[in-house]
Amino acid sequence: MYYFKKLTFDKGEFDNFLDATYIIHLQGNTTRYNNIIFQLNKFVPTKTVYILFNKGFKHKNSLIDNSAKDLSDCYITIFKHNKANTILVLEDDFVWLSNIKYNKHIDKFCIDNKNENFAFYLGTLPLLSIPKTYYINYSIFNILTHSIIYSKNLQQQVINYKIIPDWDIFMNTFITHKYHYYIPLCGQTFTKTVNSKTWIIYNTPIYDLFFDIINPFFYGDIYPEQLFYFFYLLLPFVLLICIARIIQYNCSYYYK
Repeated sequence: MYYFKKLTFDKGEFDNFLDATYIIHLQGNTTRYNNIIFQLNKFVPTKTVYILFNKGFKHKNSLIDNSAKDLSDCYITIFKHNKANTILVLEDDFVWLSNIKYNKHIDKFCIDNKNENFAFYLGTLPLLSIPKTYYINYSIFNILTHSIIYSKNLQQQVINYKIIPDWDIFMNTFITHKYHYYIPLCGQTFTKTVNSKTWIIYNTPIYDLFFDIINPFFYGDIYPEQLFYFFYLLLPFVLLICIARIIQYNCSYYYK
């Protein structure tokens, strides 16, 4: 079902606070594998990089019967394989954005919280978050799991699970200490795939709006930087509008 390919580089920009990088790859997808090599030629996060070759859910037991469960099983497998401490896990459609480089703020956060239970997103859709520091936000609700730093404590918590139906839902339901940088550092391309059909918005107008209008407008299927910046800038305003509407409704209810 799985095998790991180890790559060793002279150094990685995140070596000071990360022990290794793992990349989940669906075996046989040449385009995605070429993307991995291309991205590692642009930026090397750690000296040690493992590529997890996954044959897909059709080659696993009957309990893992869709791509969402299959992806979750990849994470559990990686956490069991990892003998080090804090690691970065990437999915094979990840794309380094223009601001990716050594980051002293993430370095300090990971070292200071090395023994804590946390997940730190290098790129996400921050639907609901609040500032922890000027550079780092505490995430209450967010989606996308293509580039996350996991502490050893969190990994130890997860390896006790046998089946996780959906990794995104799991991260938002059971992992409470989630953080992300104030700007996106890593994105992912968006195309309609088998896995996208497991999204909660599949077969809804939101799914069609995103893939037919928003994603093509920002060329999110080619280079998603502008799309991610759009969401990082837009979503806080959406949150403020929602809060304002709630306050307005409550005021009109109590003072009518």
